Amino acid sequence: MSMSSSEGKQVGFNETRNLIMDIAQREGLSDVTTELQRLDDKIRIRVGFLGEWNSGKSSLINALIGRKVLPVKASPTTGNIIEVEAKDGLKEPQYFELIAGSEPKVIDAMTFSEIAKGNRSGKALIRVPSSEVIKEGFLLIDTPGLSSLNKTHTDITYGYLPLLDGAIICRDINEGELSKVIIDFVKDKNVQPFSGRFIFALTKADTKVTTKAIISKIIKQLRRIVDKNESPLQLDERVIAISAEKALEGDPKWSLKQFEKAFKTCFVDSKEDLMISRLNKEIQRIGNYLLISLETMLKGLSFDDSEFKKQQEIIETEIANLNEFINAEKEQFERSGNELRNRLYSIANNFVPRFKVADQNTVEQVGSEFCSAIQKEAEEVFKQYNIDNKMIDVDVSNLTERIKQIIKGVDFGVMVATAVVAAVITAGVSSTATAATEAEVGAEAAATEAAATEIAATEAVATEAAATGAAAFGKELLGLLANVVKKINPLEYAGDWVANLLKAKSASSLLPQVASNVAQQITSTIKSKIDDEVLLPLKHELEAKKAGLREIWKVRSEKMDEFTSRKGLLKKDIDILRNRLIK
Repeated sequence: MSMSSSEGKQVGFNETRNLIMDIAQREGLSDVTTELQRLDDKIRIRVGFLGEWNSGKSSLINALIGRKVLPVKASPTTGNIIEVEAKDGLKEPQYFELIAGSEPKVIDAMTFSEIAKGNRSGKALIRVPSSEVIKEGFLLIDTPGLSSLNKTHTDITYGYLPLLDGAIICRDINEGELSKVIIDFVKDKNVQPFSGRFIFALTKADTKVTTKAIISKIIKQLRRIVDKNESPLQLDERVIAISAEKALEGDPKWSLKQFEKAFKTCFVDSKEDLMISRLNKEIQRIGNYLLISLETMLKGLSFDDSEFKKQQEIIETEIANLNEFINAEKEQFERSGNELRNRLYSIANNFVPRFKVADQNTVEQVGSEFCSAIQKEAEEVFKQYNIDNKMIDVDVSNLTERIKQIIKGVDFGVMVATAVVAAVITAGVSSTATAATEAEVGAEAAATEAAATEIAATEAVATEAAATGAAAFGKELLGLLANVVKKINPLEYAGDWVANLLKAKSASSLLPQVASNVAQQITSTIKSKIDDEVLLPLKHELEAKKAGLREIWKVRSEKMDEFTSRKGLLKKDIDILRNRLIK
């Protein structure tokens, strides 16, 4: 079974309402959701009372509700929109000021009258007891007029037209046929949708002897402009001569029965259809408001990554500065190390002559001064590098001992002494050898210096001794050489000339090596500490900065995805809602 027109409209209304509610809730538009939730309670059939000024609109409303609640004068009296609402169970009228977005505010009759006359801006509502004709669920709208000396009044009336479900058009019967103003009004595009529910009230009919002629002329006018519109009334039933003032006075000749019948047929009997139409108008209004809100949101929607860029620039600058500082530290340390090696090498060369002439009594002093010079030079070099003196860790005691060994000839003296003693002993025991002179011993020492340590340490000594004619001694020679080397002072036995030769060679070759080793020791120690105490924390900080930068990129990417998704969803909602409202 197919749905009726009313049922189809109700289904369409429900679908549109659900769509608007879903979108509004998703977008957090509480004003829209609240209005939707209160929609059923707010639905009223709106019947506008329209016409030129002083056409009796307010008087007709007073007559319909059976009491004078709206101001009536010979000059224009209604300066604002006034709503008259029928309410069951009400005994006396109640007056309210209507404020957008707020509940109606209770006011007194005087304030209401000031708003109604236009002496005070605003919009007012009066609630009156319902009657047989004007039942609960209807709003009678008193307007300023279609033509007025005050253009603002006309603008207010036309601005309210889209909210109407029907209209009572009042025309002073003494003015004759419908004026161009009224005809243009009926043709207005905002009026056409409900022009089939117009009732034309020819007011002040009590001032005419007959009304038939004028009624006939007006019906002819209307046939040319409204006869094609659907209406529950025949056209001749929609043009009625009345006297609102006489009706309000209770004059039976001018009762409103004919008008009330037309009103009942046009509005009361069609209340269900009008309610559904009103709901659809309201849902269209709310939907259009939502659509404008969404389009405004979309227009203002942008991805602001300025804060991300700012943070990125800050961190990238910090990373660049850290890298620059780390590289500068490394380069400075490298330069300082090279300079230290050069300076210590120079110091060592400067001390060679002093070590050459040093003896056992002065070697301690020379060695100490050498160590002090090295220490001082190291501190000077690294002062420009801002290295704490505590970091320059030179083992002076070991260095001094090493210098003593050089000067006293402990190491190289063993070589010379071994060669000298070997030559003396082998010469003394050989059957063919003769006693060696001091010169011969010196010559032998010089010739065999390079192999002296090996002679004293291996069986090659015995072999060499046997080759020189001392074979009878065999292994005993080895033990004898070893014992002699342990007990003698090589410098005493080798003579001053051997000692001088030794010291010259040792100082020249070994002091620069000592300086190089000390420089290496210092730079290695400092480098280790710089690596641990300076560079490592900086590298950790650098990695933390890079991690922070990666996090910023990650968050920005996530925000961009959210923005893109949000924008796409907003566009989709706008398209769906626009298509829905067009239907």
